[in-house]
Amino acid sequence: METEYDQTKEPTIFNSLLVCFFVSILLFIALLFRQKDLSLLSILILLVMGGSKVWSTLNFYRISCDYHTNKKRVFPGETISMASTIENKKFLPVWIRLCWPKHRAFEAVQGMEPFSRHGAGLLWHQQMQIQQEFIAIRRGVFHLGPPRLGSSDFFGFFHKEKKLGKPVPVLVYPRLVPIKTISLPKQDWFDTPGANSPIKDPVYILGTQDYQPSRPSRHIHWKASARRFRLQEKVFEPSEFGTILLTLDVGSFEINLAENAFEHTLEVIASLSIKLNESGHAVGLMTNGVMKGGGVSTVTPARSTRQLPAILEALARLQMKQHRSMTHIIRQAPFKQRGVSCAFFSYAYGEDTDESKHILQERRIPVTTFVCHPHFAPDSDQKQTMAGVHPIDDIRFQEEKQP
Repeated sequence: METEYDQTKEPTIFNSLLVCFFVSILLFIALLFRQKDLSLLSILILLVMGGSKVWSTLNFYRISCDYHTNKKRVFPGETISMASTIENKKFLPVWIRLCWPKHRAFEAVQGMEPFSRHGAGLLWHQQMQIQQEFIAIRRGVFHLGPPRLGSSDFFGFFHKEKKLGKPVPVLVYPRLVPIKTISLPKQDWFDTPGANSPIKDPVYILGTQDYQPSRPSRHIHWKASARRFRLQEKVFEPSEFGTILLTLDVGSFEINLAENAFEHTLEVIASLSIKLNESGHAVGLMTNGVMKGGGVSTVTPARSTRQLPAILEALARLQMKQHRSMTHIIRQAPFKQRGVSCAFFSYAYGEDTDESKHILQERRIPVTTFVCHPHFAPDSDQKQTMAGVHPIDDIRFQEEKQP
């Protein structure tokens, strides 16, 4: 179980049926021997116990509690605020206590937990708001809550508790880490440069136009100017950013039971996807892992505002459990886009990684491989195979350790 409720209930003798039985016997004896003071004391105790029991039974009558969170998608270290509004819609005052369950993926902010533990009193037709803050500490898809509403009479003799509503789903993205700028190899479209290519490359000249004085003089096309007897300047095709496909082989991590390396790799992929997206690249994601709660494990490369949230959500839902082999998924992928470069992430460079790399290269997709376990036998054949394979720490800045 990932959720745990804080059980805090003060025991009292007044909520014991055995005490009620003995007080009833004492009242009978007092009436039998005509002990007026003892009879009044017994009757008073029974009235208090009975009244408190009825009071606690009616506590949840016409009590409403609404709760919501300020955000449902966060990064580790960010704070989630749960705001609860409790309203007493009857004339009977109550003592209430709201308790959010403890969760391994979140920790309560200090200074917030004691208030929800001890509770507060509500008079007739009164409402109050309780705010509880949690800090996300691990990646994944979690359900926070539902909270439990505890209540008792004003004497605190009888306690009742009920679970409220439904849990709040929270998506925690991988932690962002500082990474270096990487340069992935790019394939010329159709291997034919310039104007001879059916798809124009942005590094080549599109044509000429009349020279504008505000333009740099180095862009003057002197031969065209001599032919037209007036200054002409070069017109370049607009720059286009590359298309990057981030590929993750989950099976290699599952076989080696490398959970820490798996989380480490997801952090790098999430940080890299954000950096490439901010640079204007079309970024996509392909993986063979199982998604928690369902979802798509492949995000087609594109430039849109929804692209980055889709990639981060897929990384948050990804489990270290293989659904299909990476080679099968790559063969089934359509790859309709051209000019795609691939960054392939794996735990170690093995036969499956090598086969996946060859399939991508057959489709004219250059591949750069990053591995977590870069130790291999130094024979000559493997050295040739290992070209373009780098340790994943090469693109990640080493974080300073806290003293």
